[in-house]
Amino acid sequence: MKIASIVVAAVGILAVIVGIVLKVTGQAHGLTTLGVGVVLLILGLIGAFVLKPKPQNP
Repeated sequence: MKIASIVVAAVGILAVIVGIVLKVTGQAHGLTTLGVGVVLLILGLIGAFVLKPKPQNP
């Protein structure tokens, strides 16, 4: 789960970068892409560093 959360955070970082580039160049959906990237980044970081998996009891 931690690896998946880090992947989500990495996708969020890429979306933030793409959103900034789209916003600066005046393309459509730059702000939307930026917002989605921020949400993914926050969710990924929460999943990777805040949430702890429950111990498995046999």
